[in-house]
Amino acid sequence: YQPLSPFKAWYYAMYCVIGALGITLVTLRQHWVNYTKPDLQRYIIRVTFFVPTYGFYSWLALHNPKGAPYFNAIREIYEAYALYCFYIYLVNFLKIEYSPLKDTMAQRAPRKICCCSCKTPRHFITWCKIGILQYSIIRTTLTFIVVVTQLIGVYGEGQLVPNKSFLYITIISAMSQVVAIVHLTIFYRGTSDLLRPLR
Repeated sequence: YQPLSPFKAWYYAMYCVIGALGITLVTLRQHWVNYTKPDLQRYIIRVTFFVPTYGFYSWLALHNPKGAPYFNAIREIYEAYALYCFYIYLVNFLKIEYSPLKDTMAQRAPRKICCCSCKTPRHFITWCKIGILQYSIIRTTLTFIVVVTQLIGVYGEGQLVPNKSFLYITIISAMSQVVAIVHLTIFYRGTSDLLRPLR
């Protein structure tokens, strides 16, 4: 087995990005032709754009390793945005299918999320939203920190040493990501029977 040369890897990655973009455009065209539920479809379109965006910025990082921290930062901001859009998509689906949402969720929403109590279904939805939205805010803030620390030479991508910011940024980002995924999972478990028509 011989590893690929950087040029071949970049070349193959380009084909994968073009393929992902083509599939995404076909999917988006189907949504635009059948744009009958804008409150749902606009979020589906935003989430669908995640695939080519992620691929494109990964491809740029492969082509230009020195710019990789900047490309990765942009990619991760869109990842956080796509996660939030997915949550809003689920909430909008519930609002459309089960109006009023409060009455429908009154029996289904968990009374506790981690250490916080949810007195009403509105509290449940709000706590889930905060848990997911915090990742978008933290990821965006960390992106600016990555750019600044890269410019002043203390970022040290891939170096897990205490005198470089990469270690701390990775830990904070991972913890924030876990909190967001846990809240999304709690939301899904609390509403899974209501979301069954989405399958």
